[in-house]
Amino acid sequence: MVWLTISAKSLPTELIPDAVKVFQAWLMTTQGYNYPINAQIVEILFDWHALIESHLTRRVYRDMSEIPPSLNIDHLDDVRNEIRMIVFTYANLNRAAAERYLSHINSEKIRYHDQQTLLKSPGTLPEAAPGPYAEFVLAALIETDDPDSHHSRRRDYRPFEVHEHVFLDMPLDGGSFLTVLNSSRDDGLRLIRGLVEHATNWRREQYQEQRIPFPQIKISFPDGEKTFEGDLTVFRWARAAGPSLITGTALRALEAWGHLQIEAGRSFDDVLQHILGLSGSSVAFLSVAIDLALSHWSVASATAWPLAANPRLLEFDEDRFKHDVASVNRPSRALRQQSTAAIRVDLDAQLSRRTRLFDGIGRYVFDEDTTTLTRLRSALEQARDELGNEEKASQDQAGEWRAMVIRALRMTVAANWDAVTHTLQDGTQVDGYQLKEAPEKQQEREDQAARANAGLQRMNIRLRIRSALLEPAQSTPALLKTALDWARAQPSEAQSTSDDKDDNYDAEWDRRAMVMAAALAGRDYEAVDRADVMSWAVPVLLTASMQLDKEYHGSQIEHNTTAIATLGIVSLFLRGEDNITRRHVLRAAGHEHPAVQEALGQNLQRLGQVDDRLPRSIARIVMIRAIHPRRASSVEQQGINDRRHGEMVDATIDTELRWLDNEGDEPAWPTLAPCEQDLGGVFVLVTMGISRTMIWKISHRATLLTKDR
Repeated sequence: MVWLTISAKSLPTELIPDAVKVFQAWLMTTQGYNYPINAQIVEILFDWHALIESHLTRRVYRDMSEIPPSLNIDHLDDVRNEIRMIVFTYANLNRAAAERYLSHINSEKIRYHDQQTLLKSPGTLPEAAPGPYAEFVLAALIETDDPDSHHSRRRDYRPFEVHEHVFLDMPLDGGSFLTVLNSSRDDGLRLIRGLVEHATNWRREQYQEQRIPFPQIKISFPDGEKTFEGDLTVFRWARAAGPSLITGTALRALEAWGHLQIEAGRSFDDVLQHILGLSGSSVAFLSVAIDLALSHWSVASATAWPLAANPRLLEFDEDRFKHDVASVNRPSRALRQQSTAAIRVDLDAQLSRRTRLFDGIGRYVFDEDTTTLTRLRSALEQARDELGNEEKASQDQAGEWRAMVIRALRMTVAANWDAVTHTLQDGTQVDGYQLKEAPEKQQEREDQAARANAGLQRMNIRLRIRSALLEPAQSTPALLKTALDWARAQPSEAQSTSDDKDDNYDAEWDRRAMVMAAALAGRDYEAVDRADVMSWAVPVLLTASMQLDKEYHGSQIEHNTTAIATLGIVSLFLRGEDNITRRHVLRAAGHEHPAVQEALGQNLQRLGQVDDRLPRSIARIVMIRAIHPRRASSVEQQGINDRRHGEMVDATIDTELRWLDNEGDEPAWPTLAPCEQDLGGVFVLVTMGISRTMIWKISHRATLLTKDR
C-alpha cells in the first residue's frame, strides 16, 4: 500500500480503476485507525477525481493540439462516480484536500446532476471543509436575478424554486447544515442566516408588490432593543414545510445546534445572541429562540423573559403551540422512521412541543429572586400602555394583544394562583399552582354553560314533542304536561328577525314545536282543564294553518307548520270540537304542499268513519287544486291567473260544503287533462311528480272508502 501510494502519480492512467478499488478496500479496513497514509490516499483520489472531471467537462478547443490525450479508461463516468463516492465519504481524513476541491468548484458552471449530488449527499465534506461548503451551498441555492432578462425570475411561488426537492430526504435535525454548524459555528451561522434571510426577503417582496409595510416585532433586551422582520407566516417556517423546505431544514438545524450547545454547558445567553443575530434579522429566528428557552427553562428563564413581554410574539407562539399540540406540522411516521437513525437531536421530543411561552410567565412568580419578575411586569405594563385604551384598542387587533397583556399581568401576581395537587399516570402526586380564572371570565364561562344547558333542554323537549305527535304510543300525560308548559311559555311569535341562520333555524324549530304541542293537546289531552288548554291550542292551530311559514321540500309533516296544524285540526274535528268545522278540514285539502296532503291522507279513514262523503270531497278539492293556470309571460297576468285559481278552489270548497250540508247534489268529478294539454286555453295540470302522486294517493284512498264505487 505504501508503494502504491508513492507510485500513484506515475501509474498509467488505465490502472486507475484497479488502484481505486485497492484504496477503497484499504480505507474501509483501516477506518478508525487514523493512519497518516490514509490522508495521502484521500488526496490522491481527489486528484484523480479532478483529472477525470477535466476530461468529462465539455470545452471548446481552438486546434487539435489543445485536446488532452485519452486516459484509456473504459466507462469513465462510472469510474468518476465511484471515486467521488469514496472521497466524499472520507473527505474528513484530509481537510486541506477537501477545501481545495470545494474552492475550485464554480456553482454556475458545475453540471446540474453533480451540483445536486453535492447538495444531497455531500458525505463528510461539510465536516472537512465547512467554510467552502457553506459558500458552495449559498451560491448554488440562491440564484441571482439577471435584470436584463424577463425570464430569469423563478421565485414567484417559492424562494428556492428549483432546488426544494433536493432536501426531501434530509434528516429531521438539519443533516449537513447541522454538520457545518458543529464543525464551524461562524460558517454554519453564515449559511443558515443566508438561507433564512433570502427566504424572508422573498416574503418582503410580496408585501412590497402590494405596497404594504413589512411587519416588525421589537423586543427590548437589557442590552438594547432589537427589531425582527416578518409576519406569522415567516414565524411558522421553523415548523412548516412550505413555502420552502430548505428554510425549514435550516431552522431545524439551528435549533438542533442550540440544543447541543446548551447541553454541552454553553451559557444560554451566549447561544441566544448567536441565534437571534443582529437587529433587523428574520422573525423566524425568534421561533427557534422560544423553542430553546422552553426546552431549557431552568437555564434560560433569567435571559428569556423579554420574549414573554411582547404581546405579538405571545400571539405567534400561541399559534405555534396549537399546531404542535394538534401535530399539524410534525413529519409523517414513515419519514420519521426513515430518518431516526440519522438524526442527532430529536426535535419533536423537546419540551417546547408540549409547552408555550405564555405558561412560562407564571414560573417567575414563585422564584426566590424577584428581580426578573419585576422586570417582566414592568415590560408588560409598558406594552399595555402602548397599546392604548381599551375602547380604541377594541377596534383593531391591538385589542386582542391588550387582552393578552392584561392576562399576562394577572399571571404575575402570586395571589391569583391556587396551590393544587395533581396525580400523575403512575399514581405519583405532585404539588403545583393553578391560575385562578378572572371573575369576568368565570362568569362568562358560567353563562356559556347555562346557554348550552338551556339549548340542550330545548332540543330535548322539541324532539320528545315531535316523537309523541308522530308516534302516538310515545304520548303520555306527563309528557303532555311538560310539552304544554314549555309551549305556552314561548312568545306568541317565535319567528326570529336575526340575520344569523342558526338563530332563524331555532326560531322556526320553536314555532313548529309549539304548533306540535297544540296538535298533540288537541288529540290526546284529557285532563279536567282541557277547555282552558283548548282555548290556547285552537287559535295556535288555526293561525298556523293560515300563515305562510318557511316551507321545505318533501312530504315530511314535521317540517311543515301547516301540515302539523292540519293534524291538530283533524284531531279536533274528529273529537267534535265546536270551533273546528268541515270548512277548516276542506281548506287544508286546498293546500297543495305534499306534507299537508300527507297529513290529510293519513286521516282519511277516520274522517270517512265520521262522514263517508268527506273523503270524496277532499279528493275532488285536491284534484281541482292540481289544475293550475298556464304561466303567463307578464307579472300582471300571472297575478290575475293566480287569483282566478284561488277563487276556483274556494268555489269548489263552497260547493262541497253545500253538498255535505244536504243543500245540493254531489258535485261531478273533475276531468284531469294530460300533462301540458290546454283546457280551453286557460288551465293545465301541474306537472310536478310529487303532486301527481299525492293526487293518486288521495283519490285511491277516497275510492276505497266510498261505498258506491
